Amino acid sequence: MKLEDMEFPDDAYYEKYGSYLMIRLEDDKARVYITDFGAKVLADVVYIELPNVGDEVKQGEPFGSMETVKATGELYSPISGEVVEVNDEALSNPNILKEKGKNWLIAIKPSNLQEELKNLMDIKQAIEYYKQELEKAKKEGVIK
Repeated sequence: MKLEDMEFPDDAYYEKYGSYLMIRLEDDKARVYITDFGAKVLADVVYIELPNVGDEVKQGEPFGSMETVKATGELYSPISGEVVEVNDEALSNPNILKEKGKNWLIAIKPSNLQEELKNLMDIKQAIEYYKQELEKAKKEGVIK
């Protein structure tokens, strides 16, 4: 589904914690991505901190942080589980996260997926949420 020039995959689940992240399910893992909206509002990313493979993450709790030329913010995990992959390319070149296909952070082997999916937004909820976020961003001059 599209919102202006941003794509929101129908098969993704979207977090509600303000990190502008989504997950897409792949076999036995969930890959965590920055949404197109998140990439659009990001200034130049200068540093990113991510967990290590084998670390445990919990839904709604910080798993890393991102620093841009304008601000630093925490990244909140959309689901709980064990980190099974980390985007090493993003660690050495954080601005790559603004590129389609390279905008993933970590992959998680979920520990309570079916229950935790209930706490995430589906595509319809996400579009409504991002419409509001887009209006706010335009009023604040973050997006033109």
